[in-house]
Amino acid sequence: LYNPYMKKVLDLFKRTAFIDLAKLEKCVKSGRAGWETSVGQDEIQMPWYGRDFPMVERSEEIAERLKEKIAKYGDGGDLVKPLSSDILMVTIPQRMMEVSTGRDPALTWTMVALCQAVSEVFNLNPETDPDGCNMVRGAIYGRYPQSPEIHPGGPVFGFLKQSNVVDGLGRGFEGIMINHLVALADKRTMDGVALTTILEQGAQWEMGNALGWFERYHLLGSAYQGFNANNLVLDLVRENREGTIGDVAYSVVGRAVEDGVIKAQKNFPSGYKIYATNDY
Repeated sequence: LYNPYMKKVLDLFKRTAFIDLAKLEKCVKSGRAGWETSVGQDEIQMPWYGRDFPMVERSEEIAERLKEKIAKYGDGGDLVKPLSSDILMVTIPQRMMEVSTGRDPALTWTMVALCQAVSEVFNLNPETDPDGCNMVRGAIYGRYPQSPEIHPGGPVFGFLKQSNVVDGLGRGFEGIMINHLVALADKRTMDGVALTTILEQGAQWEMGNALGWFERYHLLGSAYQGFNANNLVLDLVRENREGTIGDVAYSVVGRAVEDGVIKAQKNFPSGYKIYATNDY
């Protein structure tokens, strides 16, 4: 709760959404929208409703329209950034997140602003082209709200899943695709461990699991397991590279005994020992 760098990472994941203009352009042109799985994405095809809008070609105009609608609520930062000719990154203003009950503005604000931006750039309105409006809206939202989930693999997406499809209270930071985390860490193992630790601890605090009795457990777990304090993780990997999970557990206990972190609390005739910390 007090680490500014961890808070910055969690804030980035919560406030950020992405727009794939190439995907949106293709969907609108071919009349595809409202799929329910990320595999086929072709279960609904309505080419007669398709519209040929060169969104990638006019991505700068669309980005400017998005800025007009979103950035005016910000604090002067660049809230709409082009990552390439067809990918835009949108960051929701902090003041919106402060008055929100959750993380959903990253998707809702981005989708509404995108619908309006595309309509303005291509002179689209319900009076002159209602079917075109419905096609753009369907390509962005999918079947929502008739279906509770925005179509997976759609043109608008974020790091976190929408709140109404994640199991359990406070589990938002646990619902991120592992492939995204691997890519963000550039396949670097220890960087990936540190990043996922930040996200996991964000979820644990949000769920209330790190309060009271369990606070130290989570703090020590983050420091040693997540951030490799005292080089513990790498030392254990080196010691047990030919071993099993049981060997790792044995090494951890042995190191804790050597460092005086734990001591034998009770000995059994069989030789089995129960260990405890000195202050437990």
